[in-house]
Amino acid sequence: MVAEKRLSLSFPPDFRNIDEARTKLEGFCRDIYNEPFSESKMSEFLIAATEMMNNAAEHSNAGTIGIELRAGEKEVIFRVTTEGERFDPTEKDISMPNLDGELPEGGFGLALIKELTDGMWYEYSDGKNILTIKKIIN
Repeated sequence: MVAEKRLSLSFPPDFRNIDEARTKLEGFCRDIYNEPFSESKMSEFLIAATEMMNNAAEHSNAGTIGIELRAGEKEVIFRVTTEGERFDPTEKDISMPNLDGELPEGGFGLALIKELTDGMWYEYSDGKNILTIKKIIN
């Protein structure tokens, strides 16, 4: 059994910082999940995690984005934390928009996250918005 490994980062909400965080997430995960069969699952996770960080940078008005990754033997748990007013992106029914024709403004990223992961949860605690996803890798 593989012991759970953790990575935590905190950074200002700038898209260059998100690129750096994504690179760190990818390297961290690829050291743990290096089997060929986990490649597509890992790519899906990285897309969802990047979209979560992008949403936090674009919509939260927070001064800092905190991320935490817990990587276990079979799954990853990824959490994005921002300070600010309560904003629960899971309150609405999130589904993939019809991709025929013009794409709607807003909501596509959350639908993508939901589609690519095995669970998504929201909580508000001590003035912080916390969005968590789970992705089964192996």
